[in-house]
Amino acid sequence: MNQAALLFQLQVVDSEIERLQARIAEIDAAIAADQQIAQAEQALADSRKANQQAAHALRAVEENVKSLQIKISTSEANLYGGRIKNPKELQDLQSEISSLKKRLAAIEDEQLTAMVSLEDSEAGEKKASENLTLARGQAASRHAEMLGEKDQAEQKISRLNTERNAHLSSLDPSTLEIYRTLRKQKRGVAVVSAADGACSACGAELRPAELQAARSPQGLAYCSTCGRILYAG
Repeated sequence: MNQAALLFQLQVVDSEIERLQARIAEIDAAIAADQQIAQAEQALADSRKANQQAAHALRAVEENVKSLQIKISTSEANLYGGRIKNPKELQDLQSEISSLKKRLAAIEDEQLTAMVSLEDSEAGEKKASENLTLARGQAASRHAEMLGEKDQAEQKISRLNTERNAHLSSLDPSTLEIYRTLRKQKRGVAVVSAADGACSACGAELRPAELQAARSPQGLAYCSTCGRILYAG
C-alpha cells in the first residue's frame, strides 16, 4: 500500500481517537459540574445547623424555666414557712412571687415556641437527609449512563491505538513528519481524497498531472491550492 493510502487510514484513526477523547473530556466535565449532590449536601448542613441552634435555644429556655421554678418554690417556702412575720416583708414576697409567676408563664410560652421550632428543624433535617439520599441515587443513575459511554469510548480508543501503531510501523519517518505537520496546519485534515477530479477539502479542480501523481505509489502528491496530501482512493 502506498504512503498516501496509509496516511489516509491513519488520519481516519487519529480523527476518531480525537473525537472519542473529546467526548470523554465532556463526560468528565459534566460529572464534575453536577451540582445536585453538592446542593443537597449544603441543604443538609444548613438544616443540621438550624437544628442545633433550635436545640440550643430550647435548652436555654428550659434552664430559665427551671431557674424561675426554683425561685418561686423557694419564695413560696419562705412565704408559707412561718419564719417571716413582718407584714411588709410578706407583702413584698407575695408581689415577688406574683411577678416571678408572670415571667414563668411568658417563658413557658417561649418554651412551647422553641419546642415547635425544634420539631420543625428536626423534620427539616430529616427531609434534607432524604433529599440527599435521593440526589445521590439520581446522580448515580445519570453518571452510570455517562460512565458506561466513557468506558466504551476508552475501549475503542485502545483498539484504535493498536490499529494506529500498525499504520505507524508501515510509514516512513519523513512521511510521518510531513503528515503531523500538515495536521497541525490544516486543522486535523492532512490527507484528502481526489474524488471526481477535485480536492475534497478545498474543492479546487485537479490537473491531470496532479491526479496522475496522486494515483502513483511513488512519493506523495499535493493539492496545488490548499497544500494537502492527495489520496486517489
